[in-house]
Amino acid sequence: MARTAGMTPQLPKCNVCLELDKELLERKLRGEAYYCYLEEILASSAKCQTCSLLLKAVRHSFPEVFAKPAFFQLYFSHFGGEGYQRSNDVFGLSVSPREFPDTEDDPLEMIPGGWKPRVLHIFSMQDKPNPWPLFGGGSVISSDRQALAAQAKEWIDNCERNHPDCRRTQTSLPKRVVRIVPGPEPGACSVRLCEPDPDTQGEYACLSHCWGKHQIITTTRSNFSQHQDEIPWNDLSTTFQDAIQFCLRLGLEFIWIDSLCIVQDDAEDWEQEAVKMATYYTNAYVTLAATAAPDGTVGLFPEPHAEDQPLELKGTNERGERYHLVSRTSISHVFEEEQDAFTEFPLMTRGWVYQEHILSRRFLHFGRRELMWECHSATHCQCGVIPKQPRSDYTTNQVLSVAKTGLDVTDKRSRRRIWYGNVEAIMNLNFTYVQDRLPATAGVATRLAKGTTGSYLAGLWEDCLVADLCWSILENGERPNELHGIPSWSWGSVSGGLATLWCQSDLDNDNMKPVATVLETSCEPDPPSFLGHLERATLVIESRVATVTMSSVDMKGRRVRELQFKNTKLYGELGGSWTFHPDVQSWGMDDVGLEVVVVEMIRETVDEKAKSATFLVLQADQDLFRRIGLLRAQVRRRRGAPDETTTFLDHFAMEAVIATVRIC
Repeated sequence: MARTAGMTPQLPKCNVCLELDKELLERKLRGEAYYCYLEEILASSAKCQTCSLLLKAVRHSFPEVFAKPAFFQLYFSHFGGEGYQRSNDVFGLSVSPREFPDTEDDPLEMIPGGWKPRVLHIFSMQDKPNPWPLFGGGSVISSDRQALAAQAKEWIDNCERNHPDCRRTQTSLPKRVVRIVPGPEPGACSVRLCEPDPDTQGEYACLSHCWGKHQIITTTRSNFSQHQDEIPWNDLSTTFQDAIQFCLRLGLEFIWIDSLCIVQDDAEDWEQEAVKMATYYTNAYVTLAATAAPDGTVGLFPEPHAEDQPLELKGTNERGERYHLVSRTSISHVFEEEQDAFTEFPLMTRGWVYQEHILSRRFLHFGRRELMWECHSATHCQCGVIPKQPRSDYTTNQVLSVAKTGLDVTDKRSRRRIWYGNVEAIMNLNFTYVQDRLPATAGVATRLAKGTTGSYLAGLWEDCLVADLCWSILENGERPNELHGIPSWSWGSVSGGLATLWCQSDLDNDNMKPVATVLETSCEPDPPSFLGHLERATLVIESRVATVTMSSVDMKGRRVRELQFKNTKLYGELGGSWTFHPDVQSWGMDDVGLEVVVVEMIRETVDEKAKSATFLVLQADQDLFRRIGLLRAQVRRRRGAPDETTTFLDHFAMEAVIATVRIC
């Protein structure tokens, strides 16, 4: 029997699929959910044509669930319309594991991707019969390359006409470009390396791609002259060939490809051109992104997986009405945070690609199943099942770009927001060399530096330094040897995911105010300064300071940290009045007690009373201090504790003194 939340009106003949009655289902979907078990659909499909239709769609897209049909249920959903780029509603069918009692054994262990989300969409097509109003209109995305180029042109033309933030008045060609010379046959061409005269104006594309484990063609000192004459077509990777031919379809004569346009074994040339890469991507007419390709062998147009191929559903329902529908698995989008989005789009997990993405004025993703478009002003996809306006937490060019023509970098509040968003996104990406994380912010930092009144200090900004120092590490923090030259007060000194929540606390809460004062920044940049490296780097901060002992104790089978002030007993972190975020996750967990200094940085005051505060936690290193973490404290007491119970903030207020600390 099908289950439902909310009212249960008179059911149609089939009480499993409800014959996909739009009015009835929509009434039910206003409740929590409508679902049935996969076993019910299997049993009902023998006598119900509509259940048979749904079963056929599920079997095509998710055949693995039929190994254990008793373990799965089907959820019906109906969404889209006003808030989505696709105007028609979308009918969704989710195949989800049923709830199981807690056991040590995984009931879905033998099913590939047992617990992964499984969603498919069913829609009608223009001029095809559809007896169910429930199914909104849609279209099958063409894999024809000429059709894809036409879609790209449509997005580009719209951007040119309607997006002032994406326009460039004049664009100079890079030092070197690959020139595309059309051949006698449609789609045929030859290519050669070209060095245009300085300041030559022209439109060009850039390519963003993964080098991968397969050796790709490069320009070296030994083949430089040959590449100027002609680059052998068969020596080009599949990705390079696809990108060049796509440029031909767009009517572009030039493309910039890093491995071909930088002399790879010439250190001087590489250093000079690497500095210009951000500008090259910023000024490009469009950047073509091989988003779904882990290496050059895959190309821009990888074949979709068999289960992701659209399935045409044709037949006659119980009332004798013909239907011709299409079912396909939901399409992941590159800016979504679901795990599938990361596995489907390997390019976007690479750290150095981030600047290419965010600084490009137009970024065209070649996914496995559709094109996706990002520019400074808009975000689109071919399936249309994305919001009209991307969410503020999406890592999109539209949300995070610092290269918009109209961006006011002198507005300190908006500059800080966009900086923190970019830094968090970069720090969660993969870098072959962990020491590249800080330099990877260079392009973004260079853009934002135009609106600052101070220096750029190893990832932090001098004109908002107190707030910038309040970063924290989400998990798996380490300080590897490769980062020992970076000051401990910089997030660049630690590996692991970065959180800037407390850096931004004063942006959204007027009661939050910096209370520390930076007296001295003794920092000497290691050129080029925008890379964030410092030869000398100490800060002198004045604020309220207290010395405490931090220790680790066993509580209910796990290690937890406790603090001891000079004149009070141990105070447990589990009490809720304070939380310590170590830079290195394992710090102090095996020690009986370590003396640390807590320095108040930001305080929230309501009605002249402190409600919360953010502290740096430091450890002495000879006559200096090194940062070991961040501590957050708030007026919160254990449930059931009397009001007079003192909190971390109370103890700190009693023992803190005004002092200066020098942090390295």
